[in-house]
Amino acid sequence: MTFKISWAIAMALFTIINLTALAANWSITARAEVAGKDYRDLEKDPDFKRAVEYIAEDVATHTIERCWVGGRNIFC
Repeated sequence: MTFKISWAIAMALFTIINLTALAANWSITARAEVAGKDYRDLEKDPDFKRAVEYIAEDVATHTIERCWVGGRNIFC
C-alpha cells in the first residue's frame, strides 16, 4: 500500500513538473541575433529574408509540403 501511495505521489509531481515546463515553453518567444543584428533588424534585411525563403523552398522540394515566408513567419 505504501508503494502505491509513493508511486502516485511521484507521478503527480512528475505531471506537475511536465505541465510547468510546457507552460514555460509556450511563454518563451525565440529571439535571434546574427552578425550583431537583432530579430527586428533581420526582419527588415532583404538578404536574410531571401536566404530564409531559399532554405524554406529547398526543404519544401524534398518534402510533401510547400513552405513560404510571410511577414514574420515561415509557413509550411
